[in-house]
This record gives sequence, structure tokens and C-alpha cells, in this order.
Amino acid sequence: MYKLYEYVINNNDGWELSAEKLVNTRKFDKSLSPALFIPGYGMNSFIFNYHPNGKSLAQYVSDRGFEVWMINFRQMGKSRCYDEKREENYSLLDIARYDLASTVSFVKENTSSIRKDIHFLSCSLGASIGFIYFAFFGDNNIRSFTNLGGPLRWVRIHPFIRAAFISSTIMKNIRFRNSRELAKRFLPLISRTPLLSIYLHSEHIDMSKVSEFTQTVEDPNRFINAEISQWMKDRDLSYEGKNITEEFRKFKKPLLCLIANADGIVPPETVRFPLSIASSPVKDELIVGNEKIRFAHADLYISRYAQKMFFEPFSDWLYKIENQ
Repeated sequence: MYKLYEYVINNNDGWELSAEKLVNTRKFDKSLSPALFIPGYGMNSFIFNYHPNGKSLAQYVSDRGFEVWMINFRQMGKSRCYDEKREENYSLLDIARYDLASTVSFVKENTSSIRKDIHFLSCSLGASIGFIYFAFFGDNNIRSFTNLGGPLRWVRIHPFIRAAFISSTIMKNIRFRNSRELAKRFLPLISRTPLLSIYLHSEHIDMSKVSEFTQTVEDPNRFINAEISQWMKDRDLSYEGKNITEEFRKFKKPLLCLIANADGIVPPETVRFPLSIASSPVKDELIVGNEKIRFAHADLYISRYAQKMFFEPFSDWLYKIENQ
């Protein structure tokens, strides 16, 4: 029923990007715009088509008839660098201008859908990359934009995150290695500590599957870390004279801000901020979690409650947008 295709995309900046397309062959509806899943920071697209205890997010969306694309940007998944000069030193603008722009072009050229505009499901820092893409390329290729736990303007920053990114100079000089193996080893050991709760709630996750779901973990990039540090100080991102926040005031396509109610990585106030400035006629908010079942950043993908509280209502929203 589910068919998975693999692709390689040249980003025109020294990288071959790995991408996948998932289709439910029984339910695919070519009249629906394709959906592009954009991963966040320190992760790859593996998590979109995986869940420890059931159907994945990608399967839920494909069950509604959508063609689902999942991209790995540079230093993610099977993506490979063919220009060593470009391997480590790059910016968020480079990812938006080359990786995401090349991916959008590739999806438009290779989709089986009649419509060529694309639903962006942009996760965490992937949403920020989507905001940058819009600032430079506009929204002609965008059918809708879902901000899943991502920052545009840093309205609020968790104290621990602020402390971790206090110095751009320090961040630029720290290289991270073997993050996936470290996550496999130490997540079970610290799973019950209060500090981890800003990222995930282990009581709602099958921690016996840690060696599986940590396949999504990637090493952070020190230049991006430095950029994030400066961004937190400035509150807004700016490139080549463009304030990315101010540019987003021009956005007019349907916008959904999807908020984990106990997210400590990107707090709810920061996630929902784009709704306050976008010019979209359709602006919706979906809060995932309640007082009994708290959702942090990673819970959105692997919590045992994710299907009912996130995957299903999000798929419903996406389908509703197609029929408006």
C-alpha cells in the first residue's frame, strides 16, 4: 500500500541531497498539492516516516491522498558533499537559497500531482529556513506553510537554551561529533531528569526503542550554532538587507502554527508569533498537549499520543486547506 521512492538532488552548492517520496498507492489523489516535510536542526528526515508504536506522520498524511516528500539537507542522512570547501562552513541562508530552493524545483518537476505548489511542513529550525526561503523567493511555490515548533522572532527563550548559546565565538569553536551514539547511550540514563523535559517526556515514549528513533539525530554544525547565538541576541534574522521577520508580513498563503504546549526548545510564544504578523487570510493555531499529557519538542514525533493529538488533526487541516 505504501510505496517509498528515493532521489538525489543536486543543490548547486557542492552537495547531493537525499530525498524520499512516500505514496499510499490506494489513496493517492493527484489533484492534491504535494507535501514537503522539512526537518529541523540536528535531525534528518528519518523521523517523519517512523513512530515507535504505530503509523508515522508521513503515513497519516499519505493516507489522506497526499504525495509526501521528505528532504535531507546538507550534513543530514545520506546527503553527500562533492565540494570539500562547502562541507562545513555555511549559513541558514545557504540552506534556504540552495538546498530548499533546489528541493522545491525538484519536487515541482517530479511530482505526480497536477498541482505544483507545495505544502510546507517545516519543523523547528526547518521552519526558520522556510521563512528565509519566502523572504528571498516569495510564496508562489507555496500552497500552505505549517510552522511546527520553529522560531521566526525569538519572543521568548528558555533560560537553559539562552545559556547554551550565550557566546557565538564559543559556539563557532566547538565541533560536535558522534551525537547519534551519545544520544543512544545517554538518553535512557537521563530520561527522568527535569532538564530533559524541555525536549521530551520519556514517560510518554517507548524508551526501549531508543536505538531506533535516535537514527534521526545528526551532529550540529558549529557555524550554524554561532549564527543561532547571534540571532537570539538580535531577536530577528537579517540577510543582505532583508529582515526575515519583517519580510514575513507579506506572506499571504494559509498558515498553521503547530505548538507543543510544554516546548522548552522553542517556547509557545515564539512558535505562534508568525500568526501575529502574516497577511494570510487563513491563520490557524494547533496546540498539541494538555495539562495531563504534556508535549515537548521531540514528543511531537515519538510520543505515544502523537497520532491522536498531532498526526490526525494536522492531516485533517491539510486536507481542509485543499478543499477551501
